[in-house]
Amino acid sequence: MKEKISPNKPLPDILETISHSKVFFIALHEKKPLSERMVLSWHHDLFKETKPDIAGKIRDYLVRVGDYRAPDWQDLKKLMKEYFEWHEKNKKTMHPVELAARAHYKFEKIHPFGDGNGRVGRLIIENLLKNRGYPLLIINYKDRKSYYRALKRTENDFVNYFIKRYLSKYKEFLENS
Repeated sequence: MKEKISPNKPLPDILETISHSKVFFIALHEKKPLSERMVLSWHHDLFKETKPDIAGKIRDYLVRVGDYRAPDWQDLKKLMKEYFEWHEKNKKTMHPVELAARAHYKFEKIHPFGDGNGRVGRLIIENLLKNRGYPLLIINYKDRKSYYRALKRTENDFVNYFIKRYLSKYKEFLENS
């Protein structure tokens, strides 16, 4: 393992990367329906070694991400309850790719954690796709700028971006198989 650790990264970053890899595989193999308990568990496992004070905890303070002001922390309990109710209501009727896109967008807008919202949100995508038998959509580092731009737009714009990206990656996968 030592040979693969970048000497330019601080130890907490390395530990979070290792934790993310572990949690990614847990999320992929999770068969239970998406729930707040599951999401909190993923978050806890991501940060228990590097940020134990926030690991698995809904934030209790205001957060800004660039020019986006996340909802007030006092509203998060209600927003998370509504989020999982929305998912439960739509999981059997909405196409899995659209469901993954909308679930991700809505989660990112709630921004329930002090750190790690994007990572947990992308775990939600992969979990929802995998559990319905669909190929994963890994958002590569090189694609992050277009992904972040899409998240700044409306939900429908993000869903369109997501579906186009998904189809493009799936087509690329089929052509290279």
